[in-house]
Amino acid sequence: SNAVKFSDAGGTVEVYTRQTEAGEFEFRVADQGLGIASEDLEKVLLSFGQAADPTIRNQDGAGLGLPLSKALAELHGGSLEIESELGQGTTVTVRYPPERRANG
Repeated sequence: SNAVKFSDAGGTVEVYTRQTEAGEFEFRVADQGLGIASEDLEKVLLSFGQAADPTIRNQDGAGLGLPLSKALAELHGGSLEIESELGQGTTVTVRYPPERRANG
């Protein structure tokens, strides 16, 4: 929902899934939204952490989506990584090991 929430009207959000060469299940969400400053990347992965100044925010949310997604991926032996650039958008990639695939 962050990809939609932080994209301007008419922006693009793309969702990809694939099996990697290593047999992992990869789920990727990419947007062309606000982006996240490099100094805020660690902050957005902390519970209740948000990149924007909370006193001037226009968006709802508690700052739990990314931390919960990361925790869920890690509980299954996977990972979550964020690539982002201010003004250019964000790509979040979640990978699960082969044994977590339904037909793994």
